[in-house]
Amino acid sequence: MKRLITLAGAAVLSLALAGPALAADPVRPFGGTVSGPDSYLAPDCPGAVWHYTSLASGEMLHLGRVSMAVSHCTWIDTFVDDAPATGHFGPGTMTFTAANGDTLVLSDWGTFRLVATPAGLFSYVDISWVVVDGTGRFGGASGGGGAAAITDIGANTTTATYRGTISY
Repeated sequence: MKRLITLAGAAVLSLALAGPALAADPVRPFGGTVSGPDSYLAPDCPGAVWHYTSLASGEMLHLGRVSMAVSHCTWIDTFVDDAPATGHFGPGTMTFTAANGDTLVLSDWGTFRLVATPAGLFSYVDISWVVVDGTGRFGGASGGGGAAAITDIGANTTTATYRGTISY
């Protein structure tokens, strides 16, 4: 009988301790694509050449149709034939807003490479990001990943494709 009580107590304790583990937020894939117009403002960061902003829209996993606002400072790192060739940006902020008003806020940073082609001037951008905030179902979210973007300088638009994971 003492053995049965001990086993029952161990089972109850195991279930009690498993509860928090079962309640942990699962890691989910995150990704999608946004596109929108670019704005280049006077820099407000030491040594930056411009302050980049964009209001884009697109589709993201877990959010559906979104609007996205991005803001960060940009620096030129190398020149070729007196023209900017590479640079870096960030840290900045990207805020994705779902149709229901939930937000997911990322901190972003990265590098870019300017390329002149017969079709025009393009910037190829590598972005890194981490989740820093959120509201609604994304309150307390975490995660991180990357993105690849192409900016058509002549058309003044950027399209970015995101990949990574989030927990919420």
